[in-house]
Parts: sequence; C-alpha cells; structure tokens
Amino acid sequence: KVVELSGIDLPKVLYVGTASFDRTDRYNVCTKKFREIGCDIRRLDVSELDTVPTMDEMKKVVTEWAEVIMCSGGNTLHAL
Repeated sequence: KVVELSGIDLPKVLYVGTASFDRTDRYNVCTKKFREIGCDIRRLDVSELDTVPTMDEMKKVVTEWAEVIMCSGGNTLHAL
C-alpha cells in the first residue's frame, strides 16, 4: 500500500529506526518487502554518535533523495 500511495513504481525509501535503537534485525524485517520488489533503501542511523550523519547529509537524504520515509516503532522517548 505504501508503494501505491507514493505514486512511484519503485520509490526510494528512507528508513528511520531510531525508536528501535537502529537495530539491524528490525531494519531487515521492516524493509523486507521493499527490498524484494527492488526499491533503493537507505538508513538514517542516529542512535549512536559514531553513526550520526552531518546535518547537511541528513537534510539532503530527507528533502532531496527520499520518496518514502518509514519510521520504526519502538521507544518513542529514544526517538525524540
């Protein structure tokens, strides 16, 4: 349904997994169907200081690259 709502056959998907502490297992589960149909997927990992991209990198991926932004469920307090 998400792909249909995007209006794009293979949308570029940005996955924000902060609420689930950027866990790879959650990323794999949540993006499985997008990968299976051939969507390009990027992760925005900001739970740990060593994985936080620069503000310019975040702005570019969110405002210029992503056609679908998908946020994980989990700990809302951590996501903030």
